[in-house]
Amino acid sequence: MSIIGLTIDYGPYSFLDDYNPGFTPNTTDLPGRRYAFGRQAAIAFWNLGRLADAISSLVPDREELAAALEGYKEVYWKQYYYMMGNKLGLDQVYTEDIDFIDDFEQVLSSVKPDMTLFYQLLIDLSLELKDEKEIVNHFKDSYYRALLPEESKALYHVLQAYIERIKSNSCSREESILKMKKANPRFILRNYLLYEAIDALTSGDNTLFLKLQEAIKEPYSDKFDEFFKRRPDWATRRPGCSMLSCSS
Repeated sequence: MSIIGLTIDYGPYSFLDDYNPGFTPNTTDLPGRRYAFGRQAAIAFWNLGRLADAISSLVPDREELAAALEGYKEVYWKQYYYMMGNKLGLDQVYTEDIDFIDDFEQVLSSVKPDMTLFYQLLIDLSLELKDEKEIVNHFKDSYYRALLPEESKALYHVLQAYIERIKSNSCSREESILKMKKANPRFILRNYLLYEAIDALTSGDNTLFLKLQEAIKEPYSDKFDEFFKRRPDWATRRPGCSMLSCSS
C-alpha cells in the first residue's frame, strides 16, 4: 500500500470466482493465507500499523496516533456495509441489517457459488417466489457443485429473509435494481480467460485478447455475455488459471 492507500505491488492477481473468503491466488501465501480475500480488511489494518510505527517518533502524542489508527475500523466497516447494501439493493443499511448481511455472506461462504453470477441472478430474483426448490433453482447456474440438503435449506432461509427485507425498502423495486446493477459487475477478468488469451497470443491470434480488452472497459454491461459463465472445470487446478507464484 502507498501512503494514500493504493496498492502498488499486486503480485499474483485474481478476481474471485467461487465465493471463498479463504482464497488466495498466491502459491507462497497458501500456508497462512495472509492476503486471502477475506483477510483484506485485517491486512490493510496491519499495513497501517506498520506505517504508524514508522512515523511514531515524529508524532508527539502517540495516543492520538493510536486513536487515529483505531479509527480505520469504523471507517472501513461503514464503507463495507454501505457497499454491501448497494450490492443487495437495500435502500440504506440500518443497524439491524448488519447481522443479516453477515448471515448472508456466511451462507455464501458455505455454498460457494460463483460470486459474479450469483449477484447477477440476485438482481433478477422474483420477490414472489416462496418455494425452497424454486428459490434455490433460480441460482443453479452459479453453483460449482450440487448443494447439500442443509446448504440448500440455509440458502433458502437467508434468501427468504432477503426478499422480506427488499419488500420493506422505502425506494421502488426499479431503484433497488438500478443500485444493484451499478454495484455488481457482470464481467470480471477471470484468470482462465487470461490464460486462454496468452495461449492464443503465442500462436499469433489476438482475437480473445482484444475482446477482453474491450470487456474490461464496460464490466457492468451485458455486451460481453459470451464470458458470462462459470469457470470451467479444467481451469480449477491448472497452473496459471487458479494459482500463481510471484514469478508467474
